[in-house]
Amino acid sequence: MGRPWQSWASNWDIPFCCAVVPRSKRQVSLASACADSDMVILAMPYTAARDTLVPLAAAIGNKIVVDATNPLNDDRSPLQLGESTSAGENVPDWLPQARVVKAFNTIFADIMTK
Repeated sequence: MGRPWQSWASNWDIPFCCAVVPRSKRQVSLASACADSDMVILAMPYTAARDTLVPLAAAIGNKIVVDATNPLNDDRSPLQLGESTSAGENVPDWLPQARVVKAFNTIFADIMTK
């Protein structure tokens, strides 16, 4: 989500925690970004979300978290989660104090860049 948002975010101080950091933006650790931000946008593979988010739960606290993850395998086929829960339910379970909203997950990155 970083590239399409570069021009929109040019007037904001947005820390990026990703492999490709837009020019003139600062790269910080995940813990620092979560602690110092007003809102967190999850734009990561769903398969990495649990291991990434659980240790950050305290730093995220009761902040707004926009969850753009999709439960997909590496080949973009659906990741089978079982019948008792969904990806939309898991992220709030991993971040029990956060105010999680699901958004942007129905639009793939190749469409957002256009």
